[in-house]
Amino acid sequence: MALEEVVQKATIIFPWDLTREQSRGLIKYITIKLRGLITYEFLHSIKIGYPSGYEVPLNEEKISNQKGVITLSDPPFISDDFQFKPSKKDESKLSAIQFHLTSDLKLEDYRPEVRQLWEDTRKAVEDYFEANPASESDSTHKSIST
Repeated sequence: MALEEVVQKATIIFPWDLTREQSRGLIKYITIKLRGLITYEFLHSIKIGYPSGYEVPLNEEKISNQKGVITLSDPPFISDDFQFKPSKKDESKLSAIQFHLTSDLKLEDYRPEVRQLWEDTRKAVEDYFEANPASESDSTHKSIST
């Protein structure tokens, strides 16, 4: 039960999946809301062509190795690693942010400042999606500037 509680607190599931470009808008929004610094990277892979045995062309995209760090420099200084989680429906899109977890720690073992960072990030993500309404099926959704 303890690990399940930590995973729930450390994971922010998006109401709908985001493209890599839309995730940039989300990151910018979180940075502004938290007044922090976010450093992140993606490995975006694309396969196009006719692999051996295929009659129709292959056009496959996926995002992998998507990780980052949120740093707040105002006292207390706090930093935590996170990963974007890929969508199970479309590997070229992102479905959640999950902060770094240590499997043997209970929620109360994490520093209060770290748990607060998780909550502040969750609130910023919720605000972003409220400010950028779209439906799951809206693949042309563009994020608004903040």
